[in-house]
Amino acid sequence: MGEEQSEAAKLGASAARAAEAAKAKAKVGIGKAKEFGSDCMAKIKESGYLNHISEFNHGLSRPLAQVEELSLRKAKEELVETLKFNPKEPEHGFHIWNATAFYVGVVESLVGLAFGNGYLSLIFNVLVGYIVAYTLFWGMLCKRTKKVMFWTMFLLVAYAAFCAFQIVLSFAMIFSLIMYAFKFLSTCFMAVNGFVLYKRQHAAPLLDK
Repeated sequence: MGEEQSEAAKLGASAARAAEAAKAKAKVGIGKAKEFGSDCMAKIKESGYLNHISEFNHGLSRPLAQVEELSLRKAKEELVETLKFNPKEPEHGFHIWNATAFYVGVVESLVGLAFGNGYLSLIFNVLVGYIVAYTLFWGMLCKRTKKVMFWTMFLLVAYAAFCAFQIVLSFAMIFSLIMYAFKFLSTCFMAVNGFVLYKRQHAAPLLDK
C-alpha cells in the first residue's frame, strides 16, 4: 500500500512539473505571438496601409457615383479604350472594376447562403473579398511604389488565370460560369488599367529600383 502511494505521489509530482513546464512554454509562445503581432501592426502602420480605408469605403459604398453622368456612348468608348490597352482615366477604371469584382463576390456569397452555406461562410467570404479589394486599391492607387505595383499586377494576372480555369471547370454549372466570367472580365480590366498606371508611374523596367 505504501509503495503504491509513493508511486502515485511520484506520478503526481511528474504531472505537476509537466504542467508547469507546459504553462511556461505557453506563456513564452503567447509573448512571442504578441511581439510578432505588434511588429506586424507597426510595419502595417508604417507602410500607410490603413490610411486610406475611409477613401476606399466611400468609393465602394457608391460604386456608380463615378459613372452617374456617363452616357452610353462614352461608356462604350471607355470600354473600347480599355480593350485597346489605352484607357484615358486608368485610376477611375481600376476603381470601378475593383468595386465590380467585389460586388460580384458578394452576390455569389449571398446565393451560397440561400443554398445553405451558412452565415459564417458569408461573413468570411465577404471579409476576405473586402481585404483583397482594399489591398489592390491601396497597392495600385495609394502606395504606388514599383515593387508594390508589380506584385499587385502579378496577383491580378494570377487571379485572372484562376478564374479562366474555373470557367472551364464550371462549364456545366451556369451560375458558377457566369460569376467566374464576371470575375475574369473585371480582373482583366483591372489589370489593363493597372498596367497603364504602372507605365505612367514608373517608366523603367518592372523591378528596377
